[in-house]
Amino acid sequence: MSSRTALRNCLYGINLNEGPLYFASNVLKDKLNFVEIANDESIPALQVLNSTLYNLWSCSPNDDIVKARINDRRLESGLRAKWNESGSIWSSFMLTSAGNSYRSSCVVRFKNENKENTLQYTRDIVDFAKSFGIPSIWKLVPKAGKMGYTVDVISCESLNYCNGIDRFEVLQVKYPSYHPSLDFRLSIFKSFDETRHVFELADSHLTLPEIKKFQHLAEGYSSKSFPTEGAYPNPFIVIEGLDGVGKTTLVNNLTKRLGAQSFQTPPQIISKYREIIVEQCQPVCRAFYSLGNYLIAENIKDSLVESPVVLDRFWHSSAAYAIATEAKCGGEINILPRGNPIYQWPDDLLKPSAVVYLELSESDRVLRMHERGEAETNEELQLKKSQLFRQRLIRAYKNMENPGCIVIDASKSREEVCENVIKELQNRKILPENYTLNDSYI
Repeated sequence: MSSRTALRNCLYGINLNEGPLYFASNVLKDKLNFVEIANDESIPALQVLNSTLYNLWSCSPNDDIVKARINDRRLESGLRAKWNESGSIWSSFMLTSAGNSYRSSCVVRFKNENKENTLQYTRDIVDFAKSFGIPSIWKLVPKAGKMGYTVDVISCESLNYCNGIDRFEVLQVKYPSYHPSLDFRLSIFKSFDETRHVFELADSHLTLPEIKKFQHLAEGYSSKSFPTEGAYPNPFIVIEGLDGVGKTTLVNNLTKRLGAQSFQTPPQIISKYREIIVEQCQPVCRAFYSLGNYLIAENIKDSLVESPVVLDRFWHSSAAYAIATEAKCGGEINILPRGNPIYQWPDDLLKPSAVVYLELSESDRVLRMHERGEAETNEELQLKKSQLFRQRLIRAYKNMENPGCIVIDASKSREEVCENVIKELQNRKILPENYTLNDSYI
């Protein structure tokens, strides 16, 4: 298949906050039975479709997700540094019709572009792309009377900014599924080997000494035996939920009431590196949390022989945040539906007896965070910034299976919340009804 034919067999998308805009050529639209969107239909950000856009693909290898994400971030940062005030910038993507290749990109719209200055803007974009080693850019010009664009593929090596090396048309279509990036599980780890592989890639591109330390820890863990479900005499309870819902308080109260041991993730051996790692690209950030899950599991295995264990966050958190982030935009409809294998517990990670998810209204949660007076994490800033991200995250938690989440109302008093959790554990035979409970609370 020629490169020109390949372009016509791809699905294109622009990640707007409200949800992705999808585009396909007539050939692909007919081939996959996509429904074209009519002019009079209500769609997000109509101004985008009425504007000239420029699409830039970063030079990213398909087989190295860390290098690809580093390049993507570098490109977006460069675009924002140059045009954040005079234009709008969104992430975008291309998916092959066979669904076997996904490529990220960035789209730029200039606020004041018109017929008189469009050539100058094109020159500026081409010169910018050259500085990033990008061989060609796309110029998307709105089609009159249609929800779509004429796409000019312009070589960055050409001296003529007007004549493209290829031209084709795309129309806006309805895509009947979740965000296609999720099919590639780029930051969602279902095994220890996947986690370790990301650190191997990161070591090739990042000069952080922490990566070497993580690799050393990973090598030590790789010789451990994988746990067997049901091999321990005491229950293992995980507490999940967004920041500010009362997880730490519940962990402490359950620990006292059950005479249990408590842990939190990431474990102390790597938690001191969190501030550095969360500033890295998503695959590295999520691999850090995944490594923490496997490391803490080793400590928990030994403790479960002696007493129950209560853990503050585990794999459900790592996976839910990764899914919500990789879905890019839109609400819960944009993530994988319940029943997808991505929500199943990893085969090589110690499985909890129960996972408790604390649910609290956003207004109450924000109030509690304010009362705590702590510095806001990147995750908390994202939760506050985007209601749609919160929707995706909460739905991802509730879609988890084997084990699923036991949802508990966290608006009650701390004593009531703890007692409600104990009742649920007893009703589900996770905790015997005659279990001896201590009287103390924090």
